[in-house]
Amino acid sequence: MQLNTNLNHSCFDIIIDSCLKRLGLNDSLFWNQVGLYYEQEKDTLKLISSYRSYRESLPRHGLLIEEKFYSSEEKFLADIKKFLSKGISIGLEIDAHELPYCLCYQSLHLLHTFEIESINENELIVVDHYYRYKGSIEWETLKKAFRSTLAHFPNGPSIFTVVKSEDVKIITLKECLIDNIRALKGVKKYSNTDNSGVSGIKAITAIENDVIEIIKTQDVQNSMELLSEYYNKLKEVANSRYNFKAYLEVHNLKVAAEISETLFQNWMAFANIILRYLFLKDKSKVDEKLTTRAKKIKQNELRLLEQLENALNSLGGIPE
Repeated sequence: MQLNTNLNHSCFDIIIDSCLKRLGLNDSLFWNQVGLYYEQEKDTLKLISSYRSYRESLPRHGLLIEEKFYSSEEKFLADIKKFLSKGISIGLEIDAHELPYCLCYQSLHLLHTFEIESINENELIVVDHYYRYKGSIEWETLKKAFRSTLAHFPNGPSIFTVVKSEDVKIITLKECLIDNIRALKGVKKYSNTDNSGVSGIKAITAIENDVIEIIKTQDVQNSMELLSEYYNKLKEVANSRYNFKAYLEVHNLKVAAEISETLFQNWMAFANIILRYLFLKDKSKVDEKLTTRAKKIKQNELRLLEQLENALNSLGGIPE
């Protein structure tokens, strides 16, 4: 099993990407969502770029995620051995707090996903694309991670795999354009929310204002965790724009692809302003920097919307 070198995916996304490649699929055609949904209330943050969840979007391509959550350590370990004995590639989602090669080892409880390549009596050979780690962890380490996940996360640890459910389908460019135009305009419904937040381009201003307010009015120590969450989720938004660039290039939409890459750079810059604040604790001119970068993001999201509408019109537009 080869390490996936795509840096523009979350730890879960990168496993989906690797499974798609192993199934012989063009993974660039799958990462085709540039939505934006935002809701923040009482330190609960929803900031996502996917208007369709995996459970909704994968079946549209003839694929399924089969996932099982565990409360029994014995059953969890037994199923790992069972799947691998049958040659089925599996992913695990567990607490990275107990994984020695992870950055948050013994310091932060965080759900993390990786794949298992093989096992023996004493250890597992894992492939962690996100951390670029291919090596071993002991069974005892996995057991500690299982218990920590069960203690700190409501759903507990899980095992998942991606399988073909039927003939693989390629979603048409026209359908994809219609969906993303509606998402950018803020009229697309998001399957994994209650849709009570703000979405589309208008969400950018809401994000900008809330981040600035948190930095200006809250104690640095108390806001650290929330701002760290903003940083991580904004990176995922940025990555969605980078991966959408690859999708647009497949369809030879070069100008739109260039704008999408520019958006990736600007969303990352916005996130990195927050990161620098977290490390330097300096509030001076942070609001100005965030406002300047948010303005560039809005301008380019509007440019992308225009290009997608032009491409849709060239395909005949939306049927009456």
